Amino acid sequence: MVEASIAAGERSSGSRILGAQISAVFQYGRVLVPLNALNAVFAAFLYKGEVDPLLRASWLLAQALFTAQRIWTLAAFSKDEATGFRTTREIWARHAWIGALAGGLLWAFWMSAWHGLPLGILALEGVILSCGALIIFSPYLPCFYAFCLPLSGTYAFLFFQHPPEARPLGFGGIPFLALLLVFAHLWNRNLTAAYRLRLENLDLVAKLKAEKARAEESLAAKTRFLAVASHDLRQPLHAQGLFLHALADEPKNGSRRKGILEKLKATHKALSSLLDGLLDLSMAESGTLKPRLQAFPLGPLFSKLKSEFAPLARRKGLAFSASIPEGWTLSDPGLLARMLRNLLSNAVRYTAKGRVGLYCREEGGAFLLGVSDTGSGIPEGEKENVFKEFYQLKNPGRDRAKGLGLGLSIVKSLGEVLGHPLSVVSTPEREQGCLFSIRVPAAEPPTPLPGKKRSRIPRFHGEGVLVVDDDRTIREGLSEILRAWNLRPLTAASMEEALQHLRPSNDLRVLLCDYRLQEEVTGIEVIRRVKSVLGRETPSALVTGDTSPERIREARDLGLPILFKPVDPDRLQELLEVFLGRNGGTSSRS
Repeated sequence: MVEASIAAGERSSGSRILGAQISAVFQYGRVLVPLNALNAVFAAFLYKGEVDPLLRASWLLAQALFTAQRIWTLAAFSKDEATGFRTTREIWARHAWIGALAGGLLWAFWMSAWHGLPLGILALEGVILSCGALIIFSPYLPCFYAFCLPLSGTYAFLFFQHPPEARPLGFGGIPFLALLLVFAHLWNRNLTAAYRLRLENLDLVAKLKAEKARAEESLAAKTRFLAVASHDLRQPLHAQGLFLHALADEPKNGSRRKGILEKLKATHKALSSLLDGLLDLSMAESGTLKPRLQAFPLGPLFSKLKSEFAPLARRKGLAFSASIPEGWTLSDPGLLARMLRNLLSNAVRYTAKGRVGLYCREEGGAFLLGVSDTGSGIPEGEKENVFKEFYQLKNPGRDRAKGLGLGLSIVKSLGEVLGHPLSVVSTPEREQGCLFSIRVPAAEPPTPLPGKKRSRIPRFHGEGVLVVDDDRTIREGLSEILRAWNLRPLTAASMEEALQHLRPSNDLRVLLCDYRLQEEVTGIEVIRRVKSVLGRETPSALVTGDTSPERIREARDLGLPILFKPVDPDRLQELLEVFLGRNGGTSSRS
């Protein structure tokens, strides 16, 4: 495929250079055609007593027809060149050399009619015509040969038809023709190099303009993105501050305490959802989000989504329907579920009345997973915009109750990562809402291994977990959670403090380490040092707020799972269960 691509590129470059050569020939032709016509008229009247009148009239008529045909060809070429060459350049090249051949034959015929003229006049006329051909036709050598060879052959014949004393002049034309050929080839080579350089410069300018436009668009998009993300991040943080202040003023057994805690959980969930969405977008766009493809049944996924969204739809007075498919697909179960959840969440949120549907249809060896609704729909001009980050229809005030505007952009990015094409159909003028479809491949169910049963994950029994973080509040928060799960937390703020916990009595089983520590020490360095001192593999994970693609690649190259702050307790618990229940395995998804 690489060789085919290179060959195609070379053909394209050669075709463009051919176009430049033909363009030069036709450009010179705009000057040549009228001069050729004037020269023909001048020659016919200058030598009217030397040539048969009928022959002269026939030749003038042929020149007139030839001139008209060349003017038409020049006009057609100019029009086609302006529109980007609808006719191939090879066809125009054929027109060019056929025209040059016709011109050479016409003048060769006229020279043969002058055979009674003095040889000096014939030689002078031949030099003039040949030098003109060198200037006009050298950009494209086939035209030069098509014009000069008939003319040179006629001259040679005429000179050798004269008395022997005229033959040296005919022999003298041979080196002159050879000199013309050398100059034509040199000029053609230089012009071709100039055309190639010009085309490369034009390509470079076009690429620079495109890159500049993309950079400006990216900068503007990032500016908008950061402005809106800053606003949406501040909202739940501001609400949390207010609720925490209210909670501090509320008596320990106050009746409002439970309600305030529930609101704190809701704002924390909103903040975590926003940060998770930003992380998914960042990883998808940077290429660090690596899907874990596997064959799995669609039925359980659809059943789970139905149980999640049917109650939400009923609460809004919407009907909810879902078909439970029996087929299997090849995808990342978590990422595909995220795509469908985002589509269903949008459908429920933006549908005021009617229904929301989740369906699966088999089509051509694949499945179309669809989410439909009877909402207000998407206008035709907005179908591209709704997939942009933080873009929302009918929500200029950034009401968080209407979402954050990341759902569809995440769906699009995840679809590109997974290779699942996404399509949308919406006809708001017919009040039919939207239909989003995801195309996923069909797969065969794997053959179960005989006697293989899923292992039971044991409960925690006071195992030691070392938490390394230079932020005291994070160490304390993680310690409280670990104690609640019947684990024994050991905390450290630096490499030195971490090494102090490496005593046999501590029975260290798991290491959770922040990436950025004091004195420019990284969590990866701490993990390596701890493993070196212990002399054994210790299940370890990074807990960090650094979501840069370089950091993600670095951790994954080392096989370290990553938990991004703010850490979801459920995800942390799953990771610890894997570490402690399966003898130091790795997490299913960081």
